[in-house]
Amino acid sequence: MSQADTNDAGTEPATGLPIHAPGSPLSGILTVAQRVARTDCNVRVPGASGTGKEVIVRQIHIWSS
Repeated sequence: MSQADTNDAGTEPATGLPIHAPGSPLSGILTVAQRVARTDCNVRVPGASGTGKEVIVRQIHIWSS
């Protein structure tokens, strides 16, 4: 993890959102989200209603800026 990927304390991902999920399946999703945020492509986030897709999409947008 680079310095750009850490918060001020340098201990957890700088997500811009209160997401902290080390060791959980969500950490893998966040890793993929960081990778796609650096690309110039469209992203589709499928899932059932109420699963937090908008949180991931918002985070990808923040990281892509």
